[in-house]
Amino acid sequence: MNPDDVYDTQKSFFHKMEERNIYIGYSVTQARRLLSKEDETIVTGAPKDNKNDSFGSVLLAVKRSKELVIQQRLRGEQTGSYFGNTVATTDINNDGWNDLLVGAPFYFHRQPEAGGAVYVYMNSGGGFDSKPSVVLRGPAGSAFGMAVSAAGDLNQDGFQDFAVGAPFHERGSVMIWTGSSKGVSTEPSQVIRGSSISPRFRTFGYSLTAGLDVDKNKYPDLVVGSLDDTVALLRTRPVIHLKKTLSVSPDVVDPNNCDFCIQVKVCLSYNFSTGEKSDRDNIIVHFTVTADVTSIKPRLRFRDNGKSMFSGSLPMPKKLCETLEVGLQSLIEDKVEPLVFSLNVSLHEKLPKNRNVVQDLKRFPVLSQTPQPIRKQIHIQKACGSDNRCHSNLQMTAQFTDGNQKPFPMQNGSQVLHYNGSIKRLSLEINISNIPSLDRPAEDAHNAILNISIPPSLSYSAVRTKGDTSAPVKCSGDTVLLCELGNPFKSNQKVQVLIIFQPSDISLDTREILSLLQLSTLSEQSDLSPLSVSMLVEYSLQTSLILISHPDPTPFSGHVIGESAMKTTEDIGSLLLFTFRVHISGKPLGHLGNLEVEFDWPREVSNGKWLLYLTEIQVNGTSEPRCRPPNIINPLNLVVTMATSASGIPFKIKSSSSLS
Repeated sequence: MNPDDVYDTQKSFFHKMEERNIYIGYSVTQARRLLSKEDETIVTGAPKDNKNDSFGSVLLAVKRSKELVIQQRLRGEQTGSYFGNTVATTDINNDGWNDLLVGAPFYFHRQPEAGGAVYVYMNSGGGFDSKPSVVLRGPAGSAFGMAVSAAGDLNQDGFQDFAVGAPFHERGSVMIWTGSSKGVSTEPSQVIRGSSISPRFRTFGYSLTAGLDVDKNKYPDLVVGSLDDTVALLRTRPVIHLKKTLSVSPDVVDPNNCDFCIQVKVCLSYNFSTGEKSDRDNIIVHFTVTADVTSIKPRLRFRDNGKSMFSGSLPMPKKLCETLEVGLQSLIEDKVEPLVFSLNVSLHEKLPKNRNVVQDLKRFPVLSQTPQPIRKQIHIQKACGSDNRCHSNLQMTAQFTDGNQKPFPMQNGSQVLHYNGSIKRLSLEINISNIPSLDRPAEDAHNAILNISIPPSLSYSAVRTKGDTSAPVKCSGDTVLLCELGNPFKSNQKVQVLIIFQPSDISLDTREILSLLQLSTLSEQSDLSPLSVSMLVEYSLQTSLILISHPDPTPFSGHVIGESAMKTTEDIGSLLLFTFRVHISGKPLGHLGNLEVEFDWPREVSNGKWLLYLTEIQVNGTSEPRCRPPNIINPLNLVVTMATSASGIPFKIKSSSSLS
């Protein structure tokens, strides 16, 4: 700036009376590439601007002749936040335009709690939107944003970084944000606490200045001020760009011929972000290789330790590569999923021997960014064509059969079970094949599994198989059966699986037996849909009617009198007693209905004369039986004079014989 230039600030800024006392000039900076790539732009904060609400503002002005002309005003959003307390500019996303940072240390937010804010305005090619691109918030009561400073390219990644002070966070903190092509993350990349620097700090981060290389190591450093009569110089440690490679061979492993046949090679190299090489001390990089990282039960093991994970160290530049031998575990079930190897690295951290001596920071480098794991994968050899990918064609049919493996009959398109208590066993017959079709090959189906839901009215008993299977099918489970069909279930293979059930809970309420079947495989097949198998149930009652006692041949005689002259049952003739027992096997009918027993009673002969005059019916039982004959019991209302005892007899009928 030319010292001969004198700016009329009274004319430029205070030509309106209402703009007095807004604390304009509370913070100030200037830079090119804000509103113009050639001209300087003056940026100043006015933390009590916006008339009576004191939201605060930041003004951007350019020089016109001897005057400064306001081009844009960015307004705060909260009374008393002191928006504009600090301002700073830097090119965060490396687009050739400087972006704007505005501190508001007394901003607060209740949910979630926050204290202090930094408003980030990304430059849109010579101007700023009135709304901030990002608002960074600090811990409650921290005065986050009391100081904001462009920090230069701390990690030497080509993007400018910045620092924010929060002097009332604990003993004070400084938070570092790194730039990127996408702008700014909401979380800092590093937090430096004053308590870790010196116990004398109480307001570490009250002021900041950055961007100067104090120790001449080609990295910008940071000076942090406080209200504690103490200033801290934070020097930037050298940044290492680490290059790592992971190679695994062979690409395809023969499971029948692999005695630690897999070679894993880890190679590392590095350089400082400034382009220098370290020639003073070795840099030790720790690495960890995990074999079969995507499997719950690893299928691989390292020769050196017998485990699926190996950790080691490489002191560079003396040693740049490490070769490891890996073998397959025995009895591998999954041969379809690839074998994935993962490499993670970290830098061995050295500590200075004497903290009171200024150290050469080349001995204490850091990695340029958090290392991301790299992965490589190989495959297990399979009989699945040149692409080593298996395309199966599993098909399935099913039906219910009786104990003799005869299918139950069909009615209206559904199988029907005529159930009675004598049926002790039934089966679900499932036929499975892996046969090529016109539009689909039938390569091996690895880890072929049949999932069967057990109907609630049945109990699983056993499984039997027929067909092309080298080993019997095994099923396990309670309400759902998982049956292993083979690993693999080979091309052109067929098998019949017979699931045997006991009808333990079929009752009068059972209307249908339903089972859902689902095939699955690790091979590629997209049309494996569930199959529903059902059978209607018709329940047949098992009943019995037994004559327990019957009268011996009974003579009859006596004086023949007319019907109108009879007064008692003794006038009719001899007493006959019939006793019957009715029994239902299994569960009672309950709410489903009643069992009825019907008798054809010979009460008179063809000429209308009485034959067996019915005098009484007694019914006893456990299910509260009832008998309701239609007006045939003692229709003449004769006096019953011949009582008989039939205690304990479930169903007895008393009558008198007469030919009168």
